[in-house]
Amino acid sequence: TSAKLAETMGTDVFAWHGYTELAPEGRWVKATPAFNRSLCEKTGVLPLEFDGREDSVFHPFTADGARHMEYLADHGTFADVPREEMLAAWAEHYGTGAAEDEAAGGDGAAAFEADAAAHHRGGS
Repeated sequence: TSAKLAETMGTDVFAWHGYTELAPEGRWVKATPAFNRSLCEKTGVLPLEFDGREDSVFHPFTADGARHMEYLADHGTFADVPREEMLAAWAEHYGTGAAEDEAAGGDGAAAFEADAAAHHRGGS
């Protein structure tokens, strides 16, 4: 993440960053649809490969080989979004303002994309 986003969040940990599970060939696999090609370019990571047979869940390294991300906890599988658990975790990790912003319909994703693009271009 960028220094600006880490400063805003007070950490570089994304609590409850998720993935999707699907069974394209009758076997469950995990995939992360969070980073589309343009966001990968903005953040300097390579797009994930997904063949439908193996898990494809996170970007461990940036395009230049630097450590990028790892999952710290697996919260399990849910039939629906565990909203209350997520809001509680966000309040714990980021303070109550972040959870309240999300509950009110805030658009943190747009801010993340703009910040990531500026960071990758060398901005702060």
